[in-house]
Amino acid sequence: MSTSDSAGNQPSGPPQPALLGHPDQETKFAVYLCPPAVSDLYRVGSGLLGYDVRAGQTVPMPEFMRSEWQTDARPYGFHLTVTEAFSTDPANWPQIEAEVRACVACLTPGAFLGLSGGRVEAWEDGKVWVLRLNASPALTVLHTLLSARLAPYVSASPFDWEVREGKYARPHEQARMQLLHTPRGLDSWQPHFTLAQPYSGHDPERMRHELEARLAPFHSQSYAGVTLFERRAGETRWRVRADIPLMGATALADGDHETSRGGGAASPTLGEMTNDANSRPTGNPTAPTRKRVVVATGNAGKVREIEEALGGLNWQMDGMGAFPMPEETGVTYEENAAMKACAAAITMNRTALADDSGLEVEALGGEPGVYSARYGNRTSDLDRNMYLLERLRGKTNRRAKFVSVVILAYPDGHLESYRGEVPGVILEGPRGEGGFGYDPLFVPDGETRTLAEMSLAEKRAISHRGRALAALMEAHRAGEPEREVTRLE
Repeated sequence: MSTSDSAGNQPSGPPQPALLGHPDQETKFAVYLCPPAVSDLYRVGSGLLGYDVRAGQTVPMPEFMRSEWQTDARPYGFHLTVTEAFSTDPANWPQIEAEVRACVACLTPGAFLGLSGGRVEAWEDGKVWVLRLNASPALTVLHTLLSARLAPYVSASPFDWEVREGKYARPHEQARMQLLHTPRGLDSWQPHFTLAQPYSGHDPERMRHELEARLAPFHSQSYAGVTLFERRAGETRWRVRADIPLMGATALADGDHETSRGGGAASPTLGEMTNDANSRPTGNPTAPTRKRVVVATGNAGKVREIEEALGGLNWQMDGMGAFPMPEETGVTYEENAAMKACAAAITMNRTALADDSGLEVEALGGEPGVYSARYGNRTSDLDRNMYLLERLRGKTNRRAKFVSVVILAYPDGHLESYRGEVPGVILEGPRGEGGFGYDPLFVPDGETRTLAEMSLAEKRAISHRGRALAALMEAHRAGEPEREVTRLE
């Protein structure tokens, strides 16, 4: 995996080789929320784990806990994960720290990195006990920024070995891995403090009672910055590398801690302005809120076209800008569209839409299909048209159809699939100056003109993507349809 500098410039040197061996034997980095050593929350959490990661030493555990229950959690110390623990080359440390500082600096000075709704939960069939919390919008945005900006320095994830065993093969999981070497992405981030891992005791009710009693005062928290952690190759325990404060944050004095039992409202942050699932209405306060959906494309014209096609819904469509999309490696339209939609949903933590389309010719067994844009390895529309005509030479069956599949992906991995088709015939030569792709060769049923001879409005009225979008709009006219319409395994 190659590296880039903190300004996002591409490296001049050769790509770094992937680190080999089990991830547990490699140097790792992570960004966490770690309470100050002087805070009550940190003392309670460190005691539950039996290890003070800031001091680098073991501490006495409560009488109801046993050290053998903590074989996995204790080396980590008490923290909340903002990004996963990823393997890296130790030479990347200056760039990693610079990137974390740059991401923190993107937030509004004094932004509210908050946690609320704390509740004790048992995960993984009761083996892991956690204090589960909800992240503030600014913290969610920071998680998104860090995940994207730190990706170039990731050489392996803690899930790589499970992937090799065949796990995480569904489209949204594949999208996560292409984005950040991990099947768990932005959509599956669940802020929590680990309290007991694994739990091998025989009184879970007492465990829950004891944990809830100790954590009750800390169900709402705020932080003045994040902490960069490292675990060096060959070591079992993590250590603090740097505490990175927010701009404008006030340092915590001795005896103060980050716990908030109420507090006043914070000013709007970058997260609150950009990461809401729905945009806030302006002007008329009674106007219905528009649902915000991201389109997995950087083409602003395509975004406008889709928004117009879905005009019957109160949706605002946003593009992805220059954010890279996964390579289309699927063998069906559904797979390719799902890969793009899931990547966008994960990256933006919002409902996302993507499509894939192609031309299917009967006499060629459905070619070019999903390979329409790269048919015969030709590099231009004209060359692909000529290649198709050459393949059809001497064949009397000229029937064909354009197919489009639109996928709507939710951040939790649920998918909806909508299909549109336009049947027609392939001419023996191109006609028309408009359109693109195979439009000059294709005459839809009921027409005498090719798609390239039609106006843009006429083409959109009968297009395969337009029909798929119409099916989506019909399904959503009365609100979000009952889940799940489709889930691609």
